[in-house]
Amino acid sequence: MRIFPGERRATLSVRDLADFALGPRRRFGGPSGTWRAELGREWHSSLRAESELLKNENGEVRHEVSVRGILLRGGWTVELEGRVDKLTESNAMVLVSELKTTFLPLPASEESLREKYPHYFLQVSIYLLLFRLLPDYSQKQIVGELRFVDVSGGGFIQTLPIEPCDDVALEEQIKVLLEFLEERRNSRQRLSALSFNKPFETFREGQAEAQIDLEQSFATAPITLFEAPTGFGKTGTALSFALKRLRDGFCDRILYLTGKTTGQNEVVRTLDAMIPDDCGFRYLCLRNRTERNIGFEDLEHLSEQELARRWRSASLSPLSLFRGATIPEKNLIESAKQSGIPPYEIIRACLPFAELWLGDFNYVFQPRSASTFRSVEGFIPARSLLVVDEAHNLPERVASGLSSRFTAVDGVQVIEHLLFAQAPKPLIRALEDWIEFLDSRRQNEIVDADDFYKATDLLETLAEMVYKGPIPCSDLPSQVLDALWRFGDTARLLALDVLPKHLWAPEDHSMEITCLDAASHIATELRSYGLCLLESATLSPIDQFAISSGLQPSEYRTICGSAPWRALALKVAIDIRGDTRFSQRHQHLDEIATAVLSLIKATEKPAIIYFSSYRYAIEANNRLGKISPQTKVVLQPRFGSQRETNQFIDTAFVAGDALFLVLGSVFAEGIDFLGGKVDAAMIVGPALPEVNILQKAKMDSYSGINRDEAFRRTYLIPGMRKVNQALGRLVRSPEHRARVILHCRRFDQPAFRALLDPVCREAPAINCIEEIDAWLEGKENSIA
Repeated sequence: MRIFPGERRATLSVRDLADFALGPRRRFGGPSGTWRAELGREWHSSLRAESELLKNENGEVRHEVSVRGILLRGGWTVELEGRVDKLTESNAMVLVSELKTTFLPLPASEESLREKYPHYFLQVSIYLLLFRLLPDYSQKQIVGELRFVDVSGGGFIQTLPIEPCDDVALEEQIKVLLEFLEERRNSRQRLSALSFNKPFETFREGQAEAQIDLEQSFATAPITLFEAPTGFGKTGTALSFALKRLRDGFCDRILYLTGKTTGQNEVVRTLDAMIPDDCGFRYLCLRNRTERNIGFEDLEHLSEQELARRWRSASLSPLSLFRGATIPEKNLIESAKQSGIPPYEIIRACLPFAELWLGDFNYVFQPRSASTFRSVEGFIPARSLLVVDEAHNLPERVASGLSSRFTAVDGVQVIEHLLFAQAPKPLIRALEDWIEFLDSRRQNEIVDADDFYKATDLLETLAEMVYKGPIPCSDLPSQVLDALWRFGDTARLLALDVLPKHLWAPEDHSMEITCLDAASHIATELRSYGLCLLESATLSPIDQFAISSGLQPSEYRTICGSAPWRALALKVAIDIRGDTRFSQRHQHLDEIATAVLSLIKATEKPAIIYFSSYRYAIEANNRLGKISPQTKVVLQPRFGSQRETNQFIDTAFVAGDALFLVLGSVFAEGIDFLGGKVDAAMIVGPALPEVNILQKAKMDSYSGINRDEAFRRTYLIPGMRKVNQALGRLVRSPEHRARVILHCRRFDQPAFRALLDPVCREAPAINCIEEIDAWLEGKENSIA
């Protein structure tokens, strides 16, 4: 659907109008109905061939007949177009026939079919309305019918006529559409006068220039890669640019994606500071379903019909839920309790009425999750501005989201649930064959060509069984449904030659289908949006990031924001005494311990020590405990929630002399946990990915480059990005100061120095503890 508010005009397909609905949508959508669509095409072809053999001498039969028309209602011009499955025309009558496949056993009562498929009846009613508007049919009786085909058991066909009540339902549907169109028109008028606060009270060096650079960049290319150091103000800069584009009518909606919840929290804080309550602008933050529905898990099984009934019964109105620019958490939870509708579904129902959607990468780049946004009424990617924050994580996150891991144990549990729910026997047999295949896998085994094709065939069969169903969704827990939908996702991955993949066994009786490079998928999604802004403090090397995102040089422009104050805020040295390679690190734990003790002695605040893994942090802590038993170390645990993260950092600053944290975690890439709170830190090793079968497969997947460059892309760039992200957590504004030791002799090698944050590349190399102590005591910045 395309809306032109200024013209009071909308264009949409017949199916768009028939499917149009506000309020909670279907919970058990699963993956797209690829196999179901194929089934529909097969039945259409079969019945078309049948009608050709049984031609009616008194009438003309045509298939796939296009029809267009214009409705003038309520001051709006609604342009419709569609294609009828079958049109039978005689001298006095025209019969419009639509064929629909169903997995319901037929014959079924008309009441049950109307309750389950009201949009099908609306679709035929719209066709009837359009044909009645055409002069060529003005003297003929125009009637319609729905032909349901039972594809789950023998192909029984049940035909139902379109009744006058369907015309009444259509008029009500048009009324709902017009109310929505009018609300969108009013919203556009409000937005044209949008006034918002500046993102910064006073501009620091580089911020005003970045605003101008964004305007100029998007004038010449649809995609901009924006790199600026942590603390530059990228969030405020991006939001200011996006809100101006929205106000001036260059886009209809803003999608703001981040890789972590902490990033979303930062965007919300910035929005709340920039947006006045009464400006008419609305935004929504869409957390993942599991997080959003904590405390409401017992409501997740509700069918679409039951959700709609509860929505009507509670008289919920999306616009009434907003308070100022968004829906407050308290109001959302109260509405969920009163209506019996999960909070996640309430937020989804309100998406059409918000101009900015804030969420995770998955809502655009993970195929199944992407339908959450793509299915929203009135959403057009080409008229939307996409902002991807923390974009350095995008290639790896998308590849991970496209990958799947299966175990025989999980498969057995799925079968147990399916048997209890009396699922179709062909599906259970297909699962048994898949489990037998998994049982033969052994840890670290690489699947050979023969087993690759066998796995592909088994997964395609499972996907077909899931799509054909019928799946007793209401009798299955969400984790089982997710497991079933994953078969389809994986079958599609295996079918895409443009996505390199690797099949291997991470443990006995298991298999992982790993997407090695998601570049083509990322690029396809980015190109579907009007404008795309990808931002991070650590995109560099930017040309390599562009390649990993599938972008051609002509498609993007680059902006690099500067923050000269960071050269004074960060004081960095390289401790070349230690070797942190996995095979050598146990021999150099004493060097880590002495450096930690020097940092503790040099600061009145807790010292922050970053490690490449939990295991490494534990080894270093054990050694430090033997050398200095009185030193109090707080080791970062594995967190289950944002609340636990906040509680840990508050407690740790009081309880410990040093905090041992992990690179790549929330404290190495989170928002403003450490800036200004610490002034001494150490990063132990460059955090290169573990050498394993998967990393070797990634190196082997690169074509046209030598092994050194493949190693750089696979190991050096990802590892050093984690280091630079950690450096960015320590100083976030000009008044912050931090002394940082990079502990490992590899940091002093040219290949590693070249990938360091620019303000650190000239850091001095230190080779004894006395030099470290003297350097820590020095006041001037050694690298300024």
